[in-house]
Amino acid sequence: MPRTPPILGAAILALLSLFASQAMATERVALLIGNSDYVRADLRLNNPRNDVFALSEALAVEDFEVFETIDQDLAGMRQALARFGDEARGAEMAVVFYAGHGVQMGGENYLVGVDFAGADAEDLKAHSLAMSEIRQRLEASRVGAGLIILDACRNTPFADSGLARPGLVRSRGGAGLMIVYSTDPGNFALDGSGENSVFTEALLDNLGTPGLDVRLMLGRVRQQVVLQTGGLQVPWVEEALLGEHIISTKPPQTVQSDAIAADIGQWRLASRRADARAYRQYLSSYPDGMFADVARERIEISVKDPSGSDDSSQMLLASADHDAVNAALSALGLMAQNGSSPRSATADTAEAFSTYADQFPDPDAASVERLFSDATRTSMFLGAITGQRIRTDIVALRSVDRAQALARVALAELETLAETNPEAKDILLKGRADLAAIEQARATILDRLDQSRSYYQDLLSRTSRFIGSAELGPGLAMARGAGAAAEADAQTKRLEALFIQHASMISDENDGSYFWLEDFDSQG
Repeated sequence: MPRTPPILGAAILALLSLFASQAMATERVALLIGNSDYVRADLRLNNPRNDVFALSEALAVEDFEVFETIDQDLAGMRQALARFGDEARGAEMAVVFYAGHGVQMGGENYLVGVDFAGADAEDLKAHSLAMSEIRQRLEASRVGAGLIILDACRNTPFADSGLARPGLVRSRGGAGLMIVYSTDPGNFALDGSGENSVFTEALLDNLGTPGLDVRLMLGRVRQQVVLQTGGLQVPWVEEALLGEHIISTKPPQTVQSDAIAADIGQWRLASRRADARAYRQYLSSYPDGMFADVARERIEISVKDPSGSDDSSQMLLASADHDAVNAALSALGLMAQNGSSPRSATADTAEAFSTYADQFPDPDAASVERLFSDATRTSMFLGAITGQRIRTDIVALRSVDRAQALARVALAELETLAETNPEAKDILLKGRADLAAIEQARATILDRLDQSRSYYQDLLSRTSRFIGSAELGPGLAMARGAGAAAEADAQTKRLEALFIQHASMISDENDGSYFWLEDFDSQG
């Protein structure tokens, strides 16, 4: 038998090693921990074990290798985590889910083992797994995307007794990690009255949506929890994922092309670029779109050569908060949204401010304070347009959800009837078609809400950076929309006031949490 030359043999081994590492890198693994049966009777919970079992089934369908562990003490949780860390090494996606009691002490989050029976903080720490251990294990495993999901803020006696502060504390993960909390920092989550917690139920409802990036999927989870709990529970996400990551790799459901969602999506792109070409592209697609008047005004402004001096603008901006200035200029469509926060008056900022000043009959009348006020008024108008869209679609979503529930019950009855009555088969086919149409309509509404919800949050995040310095008296309207807002009907004025309220409430503790969604729910 001929021998393989040493060099060729080494090459083959190298290729086999490469293929093996690539196969390992495509793995999807999950560790699910559910602590329900605590030694202390006042800590026992109904749903964590149910949450684990249901989530295990859902993830298995999505080709995850799932490791379950139920009712563990600290040693048991550490052992499960160590084994999981080995299995997760180099994985494409690794998920750690914990349901049970969690507390914060000394700036750290702890997941409480079921054997805790003490009454002091040191004993609590000694029986709890620090969340930092999970984070470090995922970072050491060098996973493509690591998700830590904590449904762990159930109301407990800990805060009342002074053992720990309410809820959990924010904890930022490193690159490639996402940390998901079932509720916002310092608050409690609901264990739920059904078989699963409110948060896990929403996770199960959205986890299997084909082709949906995990960020959008969790956006839908937050939306569902906020609306279902009337704003009492607001899930929170800290993320530093790199690239797009999809949990359900099944072929995406064909969603009917929706002009409203596409309108908002293209406007968001045009706003970020903030140049005449982008606004013209928007108008060519949507000449009568939701933001068409604003786009035309911005084109008119952008084609003018500023007559002011960049040097004088830099002097005027020298003592200003330039993060706020850039946000305001971006709100008026005079600067691209590049995500940076410069701390000095750059040439681009000065040029954009000169363009702003040139809109005044007397450019010397322009000021930073006036800029903030005009940016706020324009943001109010854009927020009102988007808020009305959100409100309409939430009403539509609730209606479709009711229709879907009724259709599923009716279809189950028809399937039972068709087993013994051949004449019912034609009706059964019609029932299936009706349910498919309802599901298609629901997917379209959710797609619209993805766009409008994200854009509204963008507006709030940006406006919050300058709203504290704005005085909303008479001033220059930089967009036709801002002028129209002054003559708007009572509904628009209420939505504008609501937008200002939301923007004023944005902080590092709640930015991105969608706490404001409840205010658009007619049932709230």
